[in-house]
Amino acid sequence: MGQWPTPDWPGEPTPGERLLYALGQLYRQWHARATLTPPHEVDVEAVAKMLGIWPEVEFLQDGEDEKEPAQYVHLPGEVLVIDRRQEFPWQLLSDFEWAHEQECKEFWRYFH
Repeated sequence: MGQWPTPDWPGEPTPGERLLYALGQLYRQWHARATLTPPHEVDVEAVAKMLGIWPEVEFLQDGEDEKEPAQYVHLPGEVLVIDRRQEFPWQLLSDFEWAHEQECKEFWRYFH
C-alpha cells in the first residue's frame, strides 16, 4: 500500500536545492582532491545546464558595487547567492530572505 504525503512531506527538491546539492558535491570532491577545480572557479551556469534546470533561471544579477562582489541566480521562489570570497561560495535563500538581506544592506549603506 502506498504512503500518502503528509503536510511535512518534503516532496521533490526545488531547482535551487538540486543546484545547491550538485555544487556541494563538487565542493566535497575538491576537498577530497578528486577534482582540480576550486569552488570559487566553478561555472554555476554550466552545472545548472547539466542538471537541466537552466530554463528555470529567471535572471542573473551581479552585486551592485565593488564591496559586494556577489552574484545572484534568481529561480522561482528562491535565490542562489554566489560569493566567491567564501570557502563555500553558495547559499540558497528564499526570495523573501534574499529581499530582507538586500534591504538590510541598503539601510546600512544609507546610514553609513
